[in-house]
Amino acid sequence: MISLWNLRVAQHGVARCAVGSGNTKMSLWELRVARVGLARRASRKFKLVWRNGYLRVAQ
Repeated sequence: MISLWNLRVAQHGVARCAVGSGNTKMSLWELRVARVGLARRASRKFKLVWRNGYLRVAQ
């Protein structure tokens, strides 16, 4: 199962890639979109559900 910590690490990796590639003008909105896309991929794989902005493991 994916944990919120793993998701946070992955999202940090997305941000680091953006900065590392020299694209320092990446907006917070673009980062948010990238994070949501990552979470959606995780939710398809691990059956996570969005509730009030938080990811929860489906029972």
